[in-house]
Amino acid sequence: MNSTMTTNTHGLPVALPGAEAETLMWAHPHEVEPQALDQLRNISRLPSELVVAQTAGVECRKDAGVVDEIPGACKDLGAVIEAQDDLVEVVARLTTLMCVKG
Repeated sequence: MNSTMTTNTHGLPVALPGAEAETLMWAHPHEVEPQALDQLRNISRLPSELVVAQTAGVECRKDAGVVDEIPGACKDLGAVIEAQDDLVEVVARLTTLMCVKG
């Protein structure tokens, strides 16, 4: 986490600077690491059909008060653990069955 992170929500959400599509974020750009901003910009360049396809079959609230990410915004946990095999010892593997938020 960036050491300048704050829980101040004044003026949020804000537009993602440099995004090709209208993209809102719930943090001020100076509070987010540059690599994360680049990833968000990359997602903003995806065709909307791809983003919609990623949420097909996902049951969730769609009202304005709900903030969620698309599945493609997350890395594959198995690949992340595999890339860290020199740093960690895998003692168990868990499988996500469901994600409940809120």
